[in-house]
Amino acid sequence: MLSPIQQKYCAVLQPLFAVYEETLTPATAAQLSVFKKAAASAGLPANVIAELAEFYEVSNGVEPCLNGFSFHQCNDALLWEWWDDKQQDLWLGSCDDDVLYWQNGQFYFGDVGDVNTSDKQGYSSLLDMLHAGFEFWNLV
Repeated sequence: MLSPIQQKYCAVLQPLFAVYEETLTPATAAQLSVFKKAAASAGLPANVIAELAEFYEVSNGVEPCLNGFSFHQCNDALLWEWWDDKQQDLWLGSCDDDVLYWQNGQFYFGDVGDVNTSDKQGYSSLLDMLHAGFEFWNLV
């Protein structure tokens, strides 16, 4: 049984998957466990770990990309490519020339050149960012 937030993730993703006759494939319990442990040991806030886990319980990413949109799987090392002691950014995926990422308590999408600037629109939830992004990229 999907939680209310997971039903909302399905509502956002399902139309895109349907166009390409793909199915949403959730992460396995083992994959989620590894992700949660890695995220906690890296210092990702518990609420962000929980939010991403809810997403991954619906779809373990979007790979290969659909209509230019991709979202890294929970066990993909690319998630952590921008994560170190100085810069703690989680690279979530991309769409066309934009990147999707989490930084300093907010979810973002935009040009990779904007990652370290203050002139960008942040979203308090992954779902809000996905809604805005899908509208911006005309994926809805």
